[in-house]
Amino acid sequence: MITKLHELPTDHKLRNTAIKDLDVRIICRHTRSTRDPRTWKIKDETFNRLSETWQTNFDFVLMPP
Repeated sequence: MITKLHELPTDHKLRNTAIKDLDVRIICRHTRSTRDPRTWKIKDETFNRLSETWQTNFDFVLMPP
């Protein structure tokens, strides 16, 4: 099952965990390219603290264990 952070409730623990602490990939909603955001400047932010641009243009997908 694929879990996307934007589909979780706003107060969910994973939406409030730093991106660097999650096994997550981002998928651009326009190009469908996939990247690992844990090495980017946003790595210390949580999904809830990201700007609307990040939340509307990318799917943050948790990788299965």
